[in-house]
Order: sequence, then C-alpha cells, then structure tokens
Amino acid sequence: MQDFKFYIDSSKVGTISSIDRLVHLKRIHEEEVTVQSQKFHGEERARLHAQFQRESIEKSGFRLQEVHLQAINDVMTEMSKERYSMEEAKGLYEAFREIVIQAREMKVDYLKELEYACKKILGERVLPRMDLFD
Repeated sequence: MQDFKFYIDSSKVGTISSIDRLVHLKRIHEEEVTVQSQKFHGEERARLHAQFQRESIEKSGFRLQEVHLQAINDVMTEMSKERYSMEEAKGLYEAFREIVIQAREMKVDYLKELEYACKKILGERVLPRMDLFD
C-alpha cells in the first residue's frame, strides 16, 4: 500500500507517465508478498486503499458527495471483482460524471486525459464484468 500512497502523493506534485516498454516482469504466485498481505490483511488494505483514493480526490480539488466517494470505493478496489452490479456501474458513472463536470469548471489542463481515463475504466473494467440480470 506504500507504493500506492507514494504514487498518489507524487501525482499531486508532478506529472506521472507510463513507460511504453516492459522494464520489469512480475510473477504473481501464492508466496509473493502482495498476495500474502492481501490474504492476511485484506480488510486493512481495503480500508487504506479507500482512504487514499478519497485523499487523492480531495487533494485534486474535487468535492464529491459521500454517495459518489462510496461508489468509487466500491468499484475501484485494489483487486477487481468478478462481477459488478448495474447499481455499482451506475454509481461509478455518476461519480465520474461529477468529477468531469467539476474538472471543466476548474478548467484543468488534463481534462481530455481525465475523460479518457473515466471512459476506459468504465468500458474495460466495469462493463465487461456487469451482471446484467441482478
């Protein structure tokens, strides 16, 4: 979780970008530290992840209602869920919509990237895993 916190804090003071080539290969297995930590400290990790998300949103200047923050915390978890309900998808869409509206009002210079990221998360992480018959 320290890496996640560092990434969030760093993003507030500078531009972070990805490297377009693979520089590190990580093998995930049952004995790996992150897997062990998730297994034995899952609830604490989930709480910290949600807390860090909320801090990041606030530090970025966004003021969201609790329902929007909770929607983000419910879907944008450290480990993706197998299935998302229609309610979860709608909640995340509304939270992202509010963030984009506020970003426009604040005239942020990264609006296009933000819009793209929101669409990508919904389109690649949530919609393919929706339980359409819940």
